[in-house]
Amino acid sequence: MENLNVPFPDLTEEQQDIFQRVFPADADYLENHEKTNRSFWESLVKCLATTDPPILKTEEKNNLLNSCSVLPGGCAACLKAIEKKGVRAMAVLYLLLKTTNPAGYRQLPSSKGKDEKLKVLKRLERNLMLSQEEEEAENSSHESTDEDTRGSDEEDLGRQKTKGRLLGVYRIRSVLDSFVPLIDKLRPTGMRKAAWKE
Repeated sequence: MENLNVPFPDLTEEQQDIFQRVFPADADYLENHEKTNRSFWESLVKCLATTDPPILKTEEKNNLLNSCSVLPGGCAACLKAIEKKGVRAMAVLYLLLKTTNPAGYRQLPSSKGKDEKLKVLKRLERNLMLSQEEEEAENSSHESTDEDTRGSDEEDLGRQKTKGRLLGVYRIRSVLDSFVPLIDKLRPTGMRKAAWKE
């Protein structure tokens, strides 16, 4: 997730308010209690520099990367930079923490009880994954110019989808078939005889 070279979605005012409201307490917790390692802060700085548009300029990124080598001070410098850069930077912090250190994310004051930001983060994560998949698909289609290879890939995909559908139908059918004996047992005796005579 270090390279977020995809358009970072805009946040609504309500979503921005959520991040601005919870960040101060979470930043205090991260600075004073959470033992987040140096590689996390370095990854965060790189993410902030690779969003589209970049949240951090190259010089800011380099300065923060240098300060990351001195913990816990580097952590404080990163948190101050995030606060200064605003809600997009806060969202990147929460996304990275949620995906790389779920236990640490759950320990944040804002994650205990009703986690207001979780729904927003899940939507952002889904959007970023879709954007990255689209970009990868676009890049791979530019690289692959051999029509035979592409055709066989599409055939394989078609076979996999067909196989998946058939397995789904088979599962539904087997579940329904398992209910037939149960239905026969529950049917009143007189109805069973009438059904057999027809």
